[in-house]
Amino acid sequence: MDIRISQRFAQIGINYTQPQMEIVSKPADMEITQTPPSLDIIIDYPQVHVDLTAARADIGYKPIVPFATEQANRGQASALESINRIAQEGDSLARSAGKGREIIGEIAWNNAFDNYEFNVDMIPHSPPGIRVTGGIDVNYNPGRVQLNIRPNTPEIQFVPGNIKIYLEQEPMIKIEAVGTYFDLVI
Repeated sequence: MDIRISQRFAQIGINYTQPQMEIVSKPADMEITQTPPSLDIIIDYPQVHVDLTAARADIGYKPIVPFATEQANRGQASALESINRIAQEGDSLARSAGKGREIIGEIAWNNAFDNYEFNVDMIPHSPPGIRVTGGIDVNYNPGRVQLNIRPNTPEIQFVPGNIKIYLEQEPMIKIEAVGTYFDLVI
């Protein structure tokens, strides 16, 4: 006699639905307020002022008022010098009573020749007055940036998944005696 064993394995069935998640996110609300920088440049172009009055005066080109004043002072000094000389000559004549011819000859000899001194000189003695005006004035005003940020929180929707496990096929073991012969051993 034969034994026949038949078997069938169990089968498990799984049904599942996946979880779902939806995230809605908005960017943050941002406000920017800006004041632009400014740069002001004020240019006063350079100017050179040359004053030649003193240098021209040294070579004889004076303005009329200083020239007239100088000539008047020179004339007055010359007149006073001549008065002084004539007074000294008169005093010399008065003191030399009896020696008139000798004193008069001496005075005449002194007045006969001009005593000039010659010297070498360079003109002008005074350098010209030089004055420079002008420049650059820079005014810088830095700008300003102000940020206002309001963050937005994300919106999250979550649907959980579902898992169902079930027994789709039950296990089975079947043992059968097959055949007609039966051996018996004692």
